[in-house]
Amino acid sequence: MMQKVGIILVLMCVLTGCVTMEGGLSNYEPAAVVSIVSNKMINWEGEETRIDGIGDRFVRNSLFSKQTADKVTQTAADDLIEEAAAILYDTLSFSGIAKIAAPSDVLETPAYLRAETNTRAEASGDYLKPAAYKFLNNADKELAVNLAREEGIRSTIYLDLTFCKAMANGIGKNGSMRAKIIMKVTLLDETGKKIYFRTHEYVSVNRIQVVSAAFDNEELKGLFREALYEAASGLVSIMNTK
Repeated sequence: MMQKVGIILVLMCVLTGCVTMEGGLSNYEPAAVVSIVSNKMINWEGEETRIDGIGDRFVRNSLFSKQTADKVTQTAADDLIEEAAAILYDTLSFSGIAKIAAPSDVLETPAYLRAETNTRAEASGDYLKPAAYKFLNNADKELAVNLAREEGIRSTIYLDLTFCKAMANGIGKNGSMRAKIIMKVTLLDETGKKIYFRTHEYVSVNRIQVVSAAFDNEELKGLFREALYEAASGLVSIMNTK
């Protein structure tokens, strides 16, 4: 009976991404953030990507006034990904929970430069990354091993972000909306073993008005910055697990 319970617990850990960081990230320092990626186009929560083509624009402009129609459009994350990298790294680094290698000390190393690129993500055009980073495969153990051997890095962090537009209240696309970030965190130790793998969700506390799916893009980006700080604080809590 005990053996069966043990097997069930192991399976639950595999499926849910159990934390095995004994003592938190401090036992795996110095650590390095080696990958940050996000979706390019920010969709409504639960909706698939749509292409805002000529037909879409015609329907949109037919249904709404010119002032409103200009606001009913897809939101791109291009302006957010560099900010995301800075906010996540700075918050994690300044938290004091562990030594975090500066990006310039990792991203220009021979080990990182020869790391295998995720060509599928790179070619799809659906994803973004900060300019200094590469599209990487978090299943590639070689980077972790090489960074440990050549640079003394004891753990590597991969952050996969999904930006979503989420209704807070109202009917349809009328009411108030919030920014939502789904963050998948992957942590590998110096041998390339995956010691943390779990997805977390964060939303902005503040909201903005949305009318017939129309909203102010700049206001929405402000909400995403707020959600990014929430995600960064969440990342510190995750990595400070005792």
